This record gives sequence, structure tokens and C-alpha cells, in this order.
Amino acid sequence: MTQRRQRNNCYCRRITHEEVRMALRKMGRGKAVGLDNILIEVWKCLGEEGVRWLTFLFNLIFKTGKMPDQWRSSVVVPLYKNKGDVQCCGSYRGIKLLSHTIKLWERIIETRIRRETQVSINQFGFMKGGSTTEAIHILRRLMEKYRARNGLADDDNTQITIEDQLVPQAGWCRWRASRGVLCDRRFPSKLKGNFYRVAIRPAMLYGTDCWAIKKRQARKMEVAEMRMLGWMCGNTRLDRIRNVVFMERLGVASISHKIKVGRLRWFGHVKRRETTAPVRVVENLTVEGKRGRGRPKLAWDEQIRHDLLELHLYEDMVQ
Repeated sequence: MTQRRQRNNCYCRRITHEEVRMALRKMGRGKAVGLDNILIEVWKCLGEEGVRWLTFLFNLIFKTGKMPDQWRSSVVVPLYKNKGDVQCCGSYRGIKLLSHTIKLWERIIETRIRRETQVSINQFGFMKGGSTTEAIHILRRLMEKYRARNGLADDDNTQITIEDQLVPQAGWCRWRASRGVLCDRRFPSKLKGNFYRVAIRPAMLYGTDCWAIKKRQARKMEVAEMRMLGWMCGNTRLDRIRNVVFMERLGVASISHKIKVGRLRWFGHVKRRETTAPVRVVENLTVEGKRGRGRPKLAWDEQIRHDLLELHLYEDMVQ
């Protein structure tokens, strides 16, 4: 009995009912099922009987080091990346449909591993509370502070790129890939507008939340968007139709307004983060050096102040 207690207190202790119960509670519903066709909802409906059966199964796998052969097989569903040649395999992303029971098993093992390990706070992407947009924000803020203190001029032709494509050229690539649907007169205008907001506009707005956009750059994005909306409605500039008509017909707001809303939303996200988070630390960082002569370039925090004054808002209201 004493040896069994010592064995259960070590790192490879037996899986308990509470561990299975907690992992089962965190599993989502309505997910695609694997080859065994056993949904996670089945185990949830079984209640405590299902918890006991799963605990016995997981401990048996943990002890013998063998899992069911059916868990080793999965269904791969190719999803188009919305870019590149549709006949090229590299233009697709493979999504595996695994058994829900093995996902439950992996969640239990992952929980145990995370108790013993610690991921650096500088890890972004695939991390809870650490998106890649935070990494972009940190780099841009460091560049702004360094250039302001060391007298480096900011190039007026600087552009944000997405996979080596300039903004809004990334949006144009998305639009060209789906223009067969967007320019088809058989589809209703509202449906085209919804598709545009979901599939095309995110490519144009990527990274603009932490971007102190210039007026010239904002005009370029507005011109690009209005050309897209006009062609979606089957009109050109020669028809002399106002831009407001296109936006009302498709149910689309101005892209400049969306940039401002996204920037303020991101500002609220930054303020809600912990003071020890890198995205907050960089705001209080002081860069050594002497500020150069002349008017400093527009920084992100100054752009936020302009947005707040224009909309008559306070920082507490955005948070």
C-alpha cells in the first residue's frame, strides 16, 4: 500500500477521475468527428459512468504504453488558402479529423506537462493571450522610439507587407481570387458585401491596429476599396456614382473608419493586459539618445490621442 502511494505521488502518477472530469469539461461541442464516430457529447452524456470508464482506459494506456490502433488513423481534409493556383497542392492546408477520445487524452497529458514547464513570455502565436499582433505592436513601438531618439528619418514610402505583398496589394490578391463571385450580377449585393467583409477586408486591415497610418496611406486604401466596391456593383468611375451609394448598397462602412475602430479596440486590449506583459512594458520603455531637430513623426500613442479627441472619448471609456 505504501509503495502504491509513493508511485502515485511521482511525476507518472495514475490519472484521476478529477483530471478526466476537468478535461472533459473543457472540451468543446459540435466538432467534426474522427474515424471512430464517437462524439465528445457521448462521454458528457454518460456522466460519472463515462468518467470512470475513461479513467480506466487512460490508465491502461499509461501503464502499457499502447493505444488503440484506430487512434493512429485520421481523415485529412484539404482547405484552400484563398491564394495561389487551385490545382497546386501547396495552395491547400491539411486539417486532420482525429478521434475526440484521443483529444481528451492529449488534453490530460498536456495539462500535466504545463504544470512542470514554463513558456517564455516572449513566445507569440499559438499561445493564450499572446497573439502575433502583439509582436508586431512591440516591434513597431520599439522602432518608433528608437527613430525618435536617434534622429533617424522615417521613410514616407514605408509600407506594411503581408507575405511580401504590399497593403493594399494583399487585399487585391484576395479580391482577384474571388472576383468570379463578387462580380457576378446573379448574387445579391448584400451577400457580396458580407463576403467582402469576411474574406477581403481582413487582408487589407492586417496589422493596422498598431499602425500610425498616414493620410496618404489612408487615401490609397480608400481608393483601392472603392474600386473594388464599384466593380462589385458593376459600375466604374465613368458612371459618376458617389462612393456613399456603393457603401450603402453593399452594407459596407468606410475602411478608414474601420481602421480607427480597430486601433482603439487594440488600445483597449493593450491597457487591459498585465503590467508585466511585454506589450505593456514596451510602452514604458525609455530609449537613450537625443531627439533630433524638427517635428517628430507621428507615433502610435499620439495617433490614439488624436482618435480619442476626434470621437470625444476618454481612455477609461475605450478600456
